[in-house]
Amino acid sequence: MANEVVINVNADVAKAKAGLAGIADKMKAVGRGATVAGGLITGLGVASITQFAQMGDEVHKMALRTGFSTEALSGLRVAAELSGTSLQGLETGIRRMSKVVVDAGDGLAESTDALDRMGVSVDDLKGKSPEVQFEILTAALADMSDKTEQVATAQVVFGRAGTALLPMLADGAAGFKELTSKAAEMGVEFDQDAANSAARLSDSFTTLKGSVQGVMLGIAEQLAPVITDVAEKMGTA
Repeated sequence: MANEVVINVNADVAKAKAGLAGIADKMKAVGRGATVAGGLITGLGVASITQFAQMGDEVHKMALRTGFSTEALSGLRVAAELSGTSLQGLETGIRRMSKVVVDAGDGLAESTDALDRMGVSVDDLKGKSPEVQFEILTAALADMSDKTEQVATAQVVFGRAGTALLPMLADGAAGFKELTSKAAEMGVEFDQDAANSAARLSDSFTTLKGSVQGVMLGIAEQLAPVITDVAEKMGTA
């Protein structure tokens, strides 16, 4: 099994090297500096693949946890980063929001009072997806004129992530929509297919890493008695 993994890994590496070599050969036709250019292409290629896998896998798994679309989460990530927070932090707020919506439906005073201050009713949210509920509530929060009430309400509805949301809402609902649309403009929006592809790639990296570690542990297991014997003899010499 270990030999098979090593053979497969070597074969994949050989294919990757062959592909990159082909790109580098084409670049040589440009003239001087082709070697440097080829090295940059190789480095950028590895970096871009890794980043694609990480970013896409993040929104893919978060979409499964929250019920949001991958496109919406891509936009929220950019908006969060531009506003000094993170997508992971917003996820905590989304989970809190879902609880507040359920509690409001059950008539819990704190939750219904928060919705009332925002001008939103339980019926406005009932039967809607978490993503649509988030859109309704952030738009209502953005339009609150009393900043003291806005901060307090944000904390009730979104928990500690509520205050992190406020900079994104500083220019109102329209400004927030503009922020989240930047992902598409920047070319970092993941549709479902792209997110699925990135998640599979990320999982394959994890599997490959585990396989390589398995080979290394197998080698170590074989070498351990020899090294132990040598160390013991040196210790008694």
